[in-house]
Amino acid sequence: MGLSYIGNGQFTTIGEAFDLNFTDGIGTGHTYKIYYLYWATGGLKEYGGLKITQQQLLKVQGAQAIIDVITKSGHTVDDIYYRANNIININYHSGDKQNGNFDNVTLVYKNNTVTPELAYPGQNSSKTESFNENNLNGFSYGGIYKTALVPKIATYPDKFPVN
Repeated sequence: MGLSYIGNGQFTTIGEAFDLNFTDGIGTGHTYKIYYLYWATGGLKEYGGLKITQQQLLKVQGAQAIIDVITKSGHTVDDIYYRANNIININYHSGDKQNGNFDNVTLVYKNNTVTPELAYPGQNSSKTESFNENNLNGFSYGGIYKTALVPKIATYPDKFPVN
């Protein structure tokens, strides 16, 4: 769904799906999630997500507080993806996977620290608004992030940069 140039050979695109809510395994609720791409020799490539464990993520400063907010608000952490542009997507849900609500949070990894990003920062909000149980939805695009929106052009990191 379109490309937006964000500078330095980097682009974003929007992946859309009906994956916000599931009832008897059938997805409803239209979601729009940002995926990142870059220009390389041979054309456009996507930053594919390397699946990492919660234990790996918890070795990064700030991760424990983020996981705590998600779990203390009654959600279960699902897949976590690290992308070579230092974006980490955490998928989580409430209810069960056949009958539940699905959300996500995007983190920026820098200097062994993660910072959550507001999904839709408004004029009166800061991009660094505090992440807590009261505003969890403000940090979610809704739905489930995939390893890649377009697997055919995705490249994946070899490893997560934290041992």
